[in-house]
Amino acid sequence: MECGKKIEDNELIMHMLYNLPSVYDNINDQYMKDLDNKKDIELEDFRADLRRKYDRLLDQGNIDKLMTTTTKKLLKKKKH
Repeated sequence: MECGKKIEDNELIMHMLYNLPSVYDNINDQYMKDLDNKKDIELEDFRADLRRKYDRLLDQGNIDKLMTTTTKKLLKKKKH
């Protein structure tokens, strides 16, 4: 990516999908299919799905609160 270049939502989402941990594979598969089908994805919908998955994993004890730094950063990213 070029410095100062505006990034489209779908590009940002694709970048995030490629960097998600494997516990997010079901979300990854869903959104990659949508992107492959040239479907526009709303960034806020994607963030909401990541948040719900994160909360479920945390509630189920499948992830440690101390190991969620990367996930939190991904969820807090804003489009610039």
